[in-house]
Parts: sequence; structure tokens; C-alpha cells
Amino acid sequence: MYLNPRSSRIQVPRPCSPHALVPPIPSLFKTNKPPIASEVSAVHCAISKAESNLSDLYHQIGDAYNVLYDLEPKQIQEEQRLEILKGILHPIRRTPPELLATIFILALPEEWVLSDSEPYQSYLYRRAVLLPGQICSFWRDVALTTPHLWSKITLNLALDGKIYQTEINLVDTWLSRTGEYPLCIQIFHPGPEKTEVSHPMISSALITSSSRWRYLLLSGSQSWLKDGALDGVRNRLSSLKTLIGRSATQIGSTDLFEHTPQLRSYEFRHRSFISPSSQCWAQLTVLTVEKSTVWECYRILSQAQNLITCSFHEIFEAPDCALSWLCHPRLRSLAVMQCSNYDTILDHLTLPALSILQYGEAWPSNLNMARSRSSVAAFLSQSMCSLNRLALEFGRPATGDDVLKILRLFPSLSELQLFGITTHEMLRRLTYDSLDSDSVVPALHTLELSRQKPISLLADMIESRMPQLKHVRVLLDTTIMLTEYRTTYMRLQKLRDEGLDIRTRKKCNNWDFI
Repeated sequence: MYLNPRSSRIQVPRPCSPHALVPPIPSLFKTNKPPIASEVSAVHCAISKAESNLSDLYHQIGDAYNVLYDLEPKQIQEEQRLEILKGILHPIRRTPPELLATIFILALPEEWVLSDSEPYQSYLYRRAVLLPGQICSFWRDVALTTPHLWSKITLNLALDGKIYQTEINLVDTWLSRTGEYPLCIQIFHPGPEKTEVSHPMISSALITSSSRWRYLLLSGSQSWLKDGALDGVRNRLSSLKTLIGRSATQIGSTDLFEHTPQLRSYEFRHRSFISPSSQCWAQLTVLTVEKSTVWECYRILSQAQNLITCSFHEIFEAPDCALSWLCHPRLRSLAVMQCSNYDTILDHLTLPALSILQYGEAWPSNLNMARSRSSVAAFLSQSMCSLNRLALEFGRPATGDDVLKILRLFPSLSELQLFGITTHEMLRRLTYDSLDSDSVVPALHTLELSRQKPISLLADMIESRMPQLKHVRVLLDTTIMLTEYRTTYMRLQKLRDEGLDIRTRKKCNNWDFI
């Protein structure tokens, strides 16, 4: 064995070929014959000579090892020195501070808010913000002078005592590093089961900065608002554009947010803290309502005539009186999750500019599916809109007629998402036939299906829509015979090779290329 000075690893030489070992008596080579008396003496002499030679070689190898052991630390030292010298010329040292700052911002996690389900999410975000400042003094200087890096701030009111004071100090420190940069603020309070938690007043620095709040999220319980903790922000929210109230309980309304001239996006649940009579609804362009009544939604929509995007989830309690048709001339995107047999808000709307619709059923056991689906078809027919994207999520399998009645209203539909309703019958109805003048959605270029078994009908339908179809996403249900799965999968791979952007996933996994 010997050491390779380049790799510092012990190498074992290959054994010599038997032909290279010349014995003292060639006639005895490759035989089992015993040597005669005169030949024994010659063999002993050869053994002594070989042992002497081997002993000399051992000494030489030992000397070589000693030399290698002396050289190895010098080798390591020079390698380290070389790395340091190369590092001096590394491009990262010449990266402009503004580019470094952009990299720091882009490397941050997307999720930064605190919630009961993800209690450590906000703290992971904080660690990511602090990380660049722990690399070197130059990076720390860049991080400290990048206001955007510190502009998403979470205040956790669930803390108490010294821990809460530490939280306040941290918030004040981050605020001092934001300069005049617009702020995204979340104030979190635990749910009703933790109402025994007490806390001091909110940081005065946070209240003072309210004129820079562009995004405000109030999550968890909002009972603390009754104590006047946020009264200091009244009439100071001149930059607020997005307001979200995720309350676990109903606490009535407040006038804290009446004067918000820049407010464009509003989300609330449980009639949490703003009533229609106390808000300039006309300036809103984005609205999300959860756990409210049909009448309350109707009143809001009647005043918010500039809405472009709107979502309704879990709307209940049909109005006591008849409502007239309400036309919204600018609303282009609507999402509705129907969860009861009460009137849906769709029964009272006409949206001529609608181009995106998402409609789902929450699947309660008593939901009248037939009424729900006929309501959607009637609404779309009444609106006389031109949809570009349609997403349907039915709680129970729908018949082909349920969906086709809707799809036939929009021959120019380009994007279609079907969740939980792609039966064999539906796949056959969606299969395109150029000779059939009554084919549905012939202009379709994007298709997404869920809970879909990888059967041959799926491949048939996709192949029939080539080359018009460009993008396909399929959430697979793999409870099917392996042979048929493989056959369908091979057909989908061929479509991918022909240029189709097709991806699949199983349950909650990420989208994978075929």
C-alpha cells in the first residue's frame, strides 16, 4: 500500500502476474513435483534473498511514509491558503449592495403570518430575516439598511409578562429599521379559549407608524379591540390598501377604519368589525366575505360597484324580503362556496363583465345539489357574460348534464378546472370530435382535473383536444389496476414528447412532470 499525495488516500497496487514471478528452478514452476536435494538448497537461497529485498523495501516505504506525513500538513495548509486567496477574488465581494439586498428579500419565505395552526411560522420568517446579518459585517450593514427586509411585522398578543415585553422590544427594533417604507402588519390574539391571557398596551411605535401601514391583518380573537388598544390609529390609516379581519367570534362593528382613502382590498368573516354603513365600499376592488348572510352581502355589493374580484364562502340566512336583481358592471372574478339550502347570492346577481368563476359545494348531507347547480346555470345564463376560466367543485359526483348545461353556455371557454366530478361519462362528453358541431368548449387550452383515475378514457379525451390543448394538470387517484395505469401513463408521456405541458400529482404532493 502507498499514499497518493493528490488524494491523501491509501492506494493498493495491483498484484503482479504469475508470469512475472520467475522461480529459481523453472522446471518446478506450475507443477506439484517436490524438489530434489540439490534444488532445495537453491530454493532456500532464493527465499533468503527475497526476504532481504522485502525488508529493504519495508524500510524504504517507511521512509516514504515519514516524508508524506511531513508533507501532508503543508499540503492542507497550502490548499486552505489557496481557497482564501480565491475567495478574495470571488464575485460575491463585488456584488453591489442593492443587488445583495434584492437577493435577501427574494430568499425570504412566502408565509410570514402567525396562526393557531402554524404557531411557529412567523418565528421561522423572523429567523430568515435575521440570517444575512449573521454572515459577515458587510452583509449585516446591507441588511440593516434595507427597509423592505424588516417591513413585515407580526405582534403576538398571546404572550404575557416579560416575554410580551421582549416581543414589544423586537417590534420596536424592526420598526426603527424600516425608515419610511410601507408596512405589512399582523396583530394576533389567541382564540376565545385563551381569553385569560393578559397583555399591556400595544407598542406606541407601532401606533405611530400606522400612517405607513399598507397591509393590516387582525387574526384570532378581536375582543381586545373593545379595550381601545388600537384607538390611536383612527384617522391615520392614509396608506392602508388591504384590510383582513379573521375573527373567531362576532364582536360587532368599529369605526376605526372609516377613513381609509386608499383601501382597495377587504376580507372579513363573522361580521367581524365593519358594517356596510360605516365603510366607503365604493372604493373597493377586491372583497372576500366569509360566514355572513345573503342580505349583508347584497347590501355590500349594492354599494361596492367598483369591485373587480369577489369571493363568498359559507353564506347563510336567506333574506326576509324579496331582493331585486343587482347588476355589477365591473366584477370580473367571482368565487362562491355554497354550503346551505338558503338562497345563494347568485340568485340576485347579474355580472355581464364576469370572466372568471369558481363555484364549489361544501357537501353538507342536506344540501340540495340539484337546486345548487340549477342556480349556477340560471345565474350564468342571466348574466350573459363571456367566461374565460371556469372552476367547478361539486361535493357529490355530478351528472354529465349538470356540467354540460353550464359548459355549453361558453363555447369560447379557454381554462377549465373540474374537482371531484370527472366521471367516465364526463370524460366521454369532454372528448372532442371535430365532426360534431355541438362539441363543448372547443377552444379549451388549459385543463385541470382532480380525483381522476389514470384510465384510457382520460388519455382519449386529452388526445382528442390536441394540438389546441396546451396545459394539463391531473390529480391522480391511483386505486386502479397497475397495468392500465402504466398503459395510460405511457400515452401521456407520448403527448408530453409531442409538446403538451402535462403534469400530475398524487394527493397533496407537488406537481410533477410526466
